[in-house]
Amino acid sequence: KAYKGNFQWVPDFATLKPDKTGSIDRPNTAVIRDSDHNALYFSGYIQVPVDGDYTFFLNTNHGAFLRIHNVTVIDEDFGYEGGAERQGTIKLKAGLHPYRLYYTSTSGTKPLLDFKWSSSDISKQTIPASAFLRNAKTEHQD
Repeated sequence: KAYKGNFQWVPDFATLKPDKTGSIDRPNTAVIRDSDHNALYFSGYIQVPVDGDYTFFLNTNHGAFLRIHNVTVIDEDFGYEGGAERQGTIKLKAGLHPYRLYYTSTSGTKPLLDFKWSSSDISKQTIPASAFLRNAKTEHQD
């Protein structure tokens, strides 16, 4: 979902009406074609290959917030300097986990959303599109 506005911090998206909605293969800023769309909300499921501690990394030009289940993994909003990478680690079981990623950018700057992960089995890398699912019931069979 894309939202128009000038957001000083990551807003409460539940109170906003999106200007555009759609589907993409992974969270990225390619959906921002209009400089007035300064907030994005991504949700779905992330497929974790094996049990373990997963570290997620975010680097944006303004602000972001990552939740997996209802756990805050990265708060890149309060006191965040754009362009600095922040990270958070969470223990996850193999399988699907719901995520929500909130993103804001500022007018006049090139959008930046660099979203990576690592674990004991995965070197730090951009999360592959194959790890993201929109609907666990229709796109994944256990």
